[in-house]
This record gives sequence, structure tokens and C-alpha cells, in this order.
Amino acid sequence: MDPPKKKPRAPPTKKKEAPPKKKPKRGRRIRIKNRLRQSRIRDESDEIAPQDIGWSISQEVLDDFEEPESTEPEIVSHQCSMCGSIMQIPAPKRDRYKVICAYPECGHEDTFGI
Repeated sequence: MDPPKKKPRAPPTKKKEAPPKKKPKRGRRIRIKNRLRQSRIRDESDEIAPQDIGWSISQEVLDDFEEPESTEPEIVSHQCSMCGSIMQIPAPKRDRYKVICAYPECGHEDTFGI
């Protein structure tokens, strides 16, 4: 006896592909002309005369400018985060430092630069 015959399958249906999306059109391009060129060619282009540029000429010779040393405060005021008392402490020389409250009942230790 012959084995039972299977039902013939229908050919697979093709899905319709969406048309590819087009890039949106850009607006009208603005053309900018750069007018940094000289309007006429000079023969003495190698030398720059101070009168042409608008500089003033002086015969006075200036000494080197010395910057004053920054005067940072030697004493920094600090307020305790626990009791609120304000203390005058010397300026710290490091990035990380501790300040212990001078109030005898508090004694809180504030740390900075962690």
C-alpha cells in the first residue's frame, strides 16, 4: 500500500517591500563671500609700517613688568559643622586637612579634600 499523500503546500506569498525613504530636501543654500583680501596689491608688502596700521610710536623704553606676589590670607575662618562656632585657622598648605573644633564641649573633627 502506498503511504498517504501530503497536501501540496501553497507557494509562499511575497511581502510587499516599502519603497526606500528619501532624504528630505535641504533649504536654499546661502552663499557667503569672504572679502578679507586686499583691494590693491602693494609693492612694500614685506614691511609693515606702524603708521599704516594705526599704532602710535613712542621712544620711551619700558621696563619688564613684574607681577606682584599673590597675597593669600594667612588666616582662614572656618565654621564648625556640628556646633556652628567660627574659628580662625592658619591657611592649609595641603589639599586634604582636618580641623578640630576648639569649643571644649564639641570637639568635632571636620575633614576637607576627600
